Amino acid sequence: MTEKENFVPEAAGYGQFSGDVMDNSLNPGCEKPLIGTDIIFCTGASISIYRIPDIMRDLIDAGASIIPVMSKNSESLITKTTIQWASGQEVIDELTGRMEHITLLEKDPEKKVLLICPATYDQIGKFASGIADGVVEALFAYALGHKIRIVIVPAMHLDMYQNPIMTQNLDRLSGLGIRILKPNIADGKAKIQSSEEIMDAILRSGVKENGKKILIVSGRSEVSIDPVRAITNRSSGITGKWLARWAYRSGFGKITLIGNCSEAFPSYVDVLKCIVNSEYYQITNEELSTGTYDGIIIAAALSDYEYKQNENKIDSSSDLLLHLKPVKKLRQMVKEQFKIPMISFKLTHRDSNLNPDNDEIVVVNYIEDNVIGAESGTYSFIVNGKAGKEKTMCKSEMAQHAINLLERRIEQ
Repeated sequence: MTEKENFVPEAAGYGQFSGDVMDNSLNPGCEKPLIGTDIIFCTGASISIYRIPDIMRDLIDAGASIIPVMSKNSESLITKTTIQWASGQEVIDELTGRMEHITLLEKDPEKKVLLICPATYDQIGKFASGIADGVVEALFAYALGHKIRIVIVPAMHLDMYQNPIMTQNLDRLSGLGIRILKPNIADGKAKIQSSEEIMDAILRSGVKENGKKILIVSGRSEVSIDPVRAITNRSSGITGKWLARWAYRSGFGKITLIGNCSEAFPSYVDVLKCIVNSEYYQITNEELSTGTYDGIIIAAALSDYEYKQNENKIDSSSDLLLHLKPVKKLRQMVKEQFKIPMISFKLTHRDSNLNPDNDEIVVVNYIEDNVIGAESGTYSFIVNGKAGKEKTMCKSEMAQHAINLLERRIEQ
């Protein structure tokens, strides 16, 4: 499931990097990274349990199989029938002579994940204290000893979550190798994160963290004409979001993104918001100058031109002629000033003359494919100047290959 693919790029193409054409691909058909994963989905008695049916369906759509387990208290908040419908399986809510806490987990432990969502204050305290007085707690106790991956998704009032005893309990569990998904803090509550972040936490729990730091440049840019007008490129920033998600899933320790996106970024991404074209260059230079990054991916739709902004709003009653000056590519600036593994993107025509350098990794897609608004496209990968065949894939698959390539380049 989480093993790196032995992907050999076979593609050609190159040019100005514009991986972020408009692409509402948050749920592409090929995004099924949980195939082969058995999730023992345990619920606690938090009012946020109303979200569980949707989360279960999302994980199933991603390829997982789910076995639902409910604490007795959680049955007062949602019916077993609802959970059975969402999971497609009979609900387990007590231990019997079949020893469910063992039989559910003992076979093929590498394929299993124990997910406690929502996890309550009471449950987390019992987990940390070694108390196993219920079906969920007994499953936790066996899973921890049997080296089953465990993901805990807390949900409670904010004051309870920030209680120093809770902090100590979470730290203790984290120190035991259990993945704790930090909640979404809003309205005085510690709320369950999105389905996609739960999915990412499950995938990350199955890989060895590499501690590497990655910088991703993504989104659309603007060149100002006057105080109210600008020239921009079409881009949703979704490519950058997928790159960030796969960097997290692959075990990168720190993920920083410069740019913007039409959708919210996951909470584990450090976002440096940017839209002005010149600021992309400035912020990228400042970040790389710290010397803390191990690799960079440039997928932003950046302008090839600059313009000296008019101080006042331009009169629109007559024709307007703009004199635009070409600017150095961000990719070229990075190559000249920093010794760092890099991947850049290029949106171009199929008949373009492409002349990549021998040390470059470039991801290319093509205007002829009507990629604006598409969920997938035809991509080409150039590695060390070598070209190969094109491949049609969705954004998630493309991003996974790109991250794998960058990892290999970093390790060289």
